[in-house]
Amino acid sequence: MRHPIVHDTALELYAIRDVIDHTVYLAMQLSSANGLPWFCMDIDFAKLHRTNGYQVVNAHRLMLQAMDTPQFVFEDKRHALVLLHGKLCRCH
Repeated sequence: MRHPIVHDTALELYAIRDVIDHTVYLAMQLSSANGLPWFCMDIDFAKLHRTNGYQVVNAHRLMLQAMDTPQFVFEDKRHALVLLHGKLCRCH
């Protein structure tokens, strides 16, 4: 069993740890320290993470792939998808 590394934190991330939500900080830290893409729904945090050379999951593409599966029923999930689309595209 391999345990995640939590101590290799980039200075830029460490410097903002007190001004961002603790869960966001931990997610960014685990992603950067372990070389794992981060599933980030916020465009600004995703840009920050990507700017520092870390991978970010393409949430838009992931949602399109999920919607393309046979068991996906749009009517059951349409309200959540409208909210997600607004968050991903900043369409307010």
